[in-house]
Amino acid sequence: MSVEENKAIVRRYIEIGWSKGDMDVVRESVAPNYLRHQPNMMMQVETGEALTTLIGAYRAGVPDLHIEIEHLVAENDRVVTRVRITGTHTGDLAGIPPSNRSVDFTASDIFKMAGGRILESWHNVDDYGLLLQVGALPPQ
Repeated sequence: MSVEENKAIVRRYIEIGWSKGDMDVVRESVAPNYLRHQPNMMMQVETGEALTTLIGAYRAGVPDLHIEIEHLVAENDRVVTRVRITGTHTGDLAGIPPSNRSVDFTASDIFKMAGGRILESWHNVDDYGLLLQVGALPPQ
């Protein structure tokens, strides 16, 4: 796959899979043996199906979840993104009861591509900012 094709796959995965909750797009975008590396992750994600469960959990906690790609660059088999995530915390999110507060935080990913799919990713998210916004931590 070309760099541009890899970027298009990642863009579709984020904008339609995550942002619109289309799990068919997620399944098409990631390899069955997909592996996600994320510090402090609420669950292990070692398959494409486990990823759909994770996305479902985030979307249950923030049903109006929207992800805007701010930066997307690629080279060889890697695609890197920086995204802004917004929505309203109206459902349970990793054991945190609904706060009905708006959230606005950022995340970055490095995606490893193979055969037209996302094989592996390294995800870094502003967990601290998210926890502050939903009231799970005392204000600083």
